[in-house]
Amino acid sequence: MSKRIFSGAFFALSLPKTPAPKALPPLKSSVPTPAVKQPPQLPGISYKAGPHEVVTTKTGSVIKSNMAPYGHAPSWEKFSTLGKNPAEVPHGVLQKIIKEIPEKNATKIANEIVSSGVDIPKIVRIVKNTSLYKIVPKGGRVPTGSKYWMTPQTLMNAIKSGKLEQHLGLPLARVAKGYEIYEITPKVDALASKIIIFESKIAPTVEGAYRTTGGGRQIIIPDAGKWTKPVKVYEFTIKK
Repeated sequence: MSKRIFSGAFFALSLPKTPAPKALPPLKSSVPTPAVKQPPQLPGISYKAGPHEVVTTKTGSVIKSNMAPYGHAPSWEKFSTLGKNPAEVPHGVLQKIIKEIPEKNATKIANEIVSSGVDIPKIVRIVKNTSLYKIVPKGGRVPTGSKYWMTPQTLMNAIKSGKLEQHLGLPLARVAKGYEIYEITPKVDALASKIIIFESKIAPTVEGAYRTTGGGRQIIIPDAGKWTKPVKVYEFTIKK
């Protein structure tokens, strides 16, 4: 199993050394994976992993889960995060986030980034081998330009929790029976400029009667242009 390390001024993350799980079934993806890079053997996804049980099928993997039933809120019920108030964040931190955002409405985006977490975003300096992941509904839009990603450790914790939607604070529009995992890595030429990203704890969310607890760790990339295009590396189905 490959080892991915995140290092910087604020934390160093090293995946735990655990016995390698059985090989995952072939990826079902319309997006080709570069021949020089094999899809990751995702840690924590084993044939007996906490509240999940992975069952091999001819079309992929099925993950049995104890997650809450799926629901749908009326369209008028707005999704909101119950995170940090931007006014409580030190001015210097907020300005540092704004500085890294290339869009014209950088201040608005920075406020949304702060409100998506319950603590003050911390700077993370990355290294060449950093890989980040994002879960999207199966068949959904490729998350090009998204600013919200996660480390392999957070991905592992979310899947093993049995409450993926709760752990990641997903809105109802992104709750599904099947999910795809996308991966991005920093562009080599951008690394020379010392790419800065941020990390915070995902805030609880509310969307009408639908609530999530959050609690996972998120990585925020202010400038998606410094990262490779998202590549689908795995997909799985939730079985009740």
